[in-house]
Amino acid sequence: MENKDVKNSPKPNKKDSKHSERDKRSSSRGCMFPIFLILICVAVFVASFSIFVGFMQYHSFDDLVSLIKGEEIVESETEETTEDADYINTDKLISSASDSLYNTERSGVISQISLGANNIKIYDIENEAAVLLNFDSDTAFSDEYGHTITASKLNEGDMIVFVYNQDKKLLSLKINPDAEEYTSLAVKVNTKRKLITIDTDLFRYDKNTVFRYKDSVLSPSEITEYDVITIKAIENDAWAVIMEKSHGTIKFTNYENISDLVYSVDQGDFNKIPESGELNLVEGIHTITVSSPSISDYTKEFIVKPGSEDEMNLSAVQPLRGSLIVDTPVTGAALYVDGIQRSLRNPMFLDYGSHKLTLAKGSSSVTKYVDINKEETEFYIDF
Repeated sequence: MENKDVKNSPKPNKKDSKHSERDKRSSSRGCMFPIFLILICVAVFVASFSIFVGFMQYHSFDDLVSLIKGEEIVESETEETTEDADYINTDKLISSASDSLYNTERSGVISQISLGANNIKIYDIENEAAVLLNFDSDTAFSDEYGHTITASKLNEGDMIVFVYNQDKKLLSLKINPDAEEYTSLAVKVNTKRKLITIDTDLFRYDKNTVFRYKDSVLSPSEITEYDVITIKAIENDAWAVIMEKSHGTIKFTNYENISDLVYSVDQGDFNKIPESGELNLVEGIHTITVSSPSISDYTKEFIVKPGSEDEMNLSAVQPLRGSLIVDTPVTGAALYVDGIQRSLRNPMFLDYGSHKLTLAKGSSSVTKYVDINKEETEFYIDF
């Protein structure tokens, strides 16, 4: 029986063996593919998450929605100045700072002075924090040359070098001799990028930059190219922006019928009247002169105040006039000047400029134009 079973048992098939090995390899590859796909998905997820986190660091949820919709992301124009920033309490600053803060010179900018309370609020540039310090008669104040001054000589926006101790006592303060100042008209401010341009120089500012105009807080958006601005900076970082002079507006009126009208400010070059009819001038006393080939020069003095509006009314301007004599061989003809009948061969006085002359007799007429640009003009007309 045993021999029969052995004899009748099927023999191994080589083809079946090859198929089995191939199936095993295919199964192994099949298992590897999902794993590889999972790894790719994980990598894409990690990269996408990193990009998302980086985007949200500098943008809002509304920006994300705009990005998904394919809309342009508009940068926020919200402005912050030193007054908007949360000042770090001195106690908190001291508790977190090292001993190197005390009794060592530090660079800063004065953001607020209270002479009555004998304290000064200073933004510590190196430590990137605001600190409120007390001073007394022992505090040493000096200018950039080392000369002794009083606290009353200090101004908000002054760049300084100061020393204080752990008791919030201001030991010394002097005007920073290394700080640079730039005073100019035609300053441009980009509130979106927080950049200020003076000629070809570019300065950065941030929420800790002190903006002032006559002891009042100034918004960067209030600065125009018509204001006189002083920037106090270290390298290209503006730490104080002071409006030295603001501007007012002069509006030209009743000038539309005066041809080729130009104006000059303070005996400067002549320019065309702006399309808006408005002229922005820095505060102060200014003399404006208007001129045209058809009028006598007209001059008026203005006291321009910040935010003021004044009028330069040209209705009283005296037009230049010249005499015109019209000659014609036609007898019995009628002469019309600018539509009004005038006497032939008798002098007439007309404003400088172009005038329409029509000579008519019966059903016949002829029209000519004459320019009056001198004291006496003779003009000949014939059919």
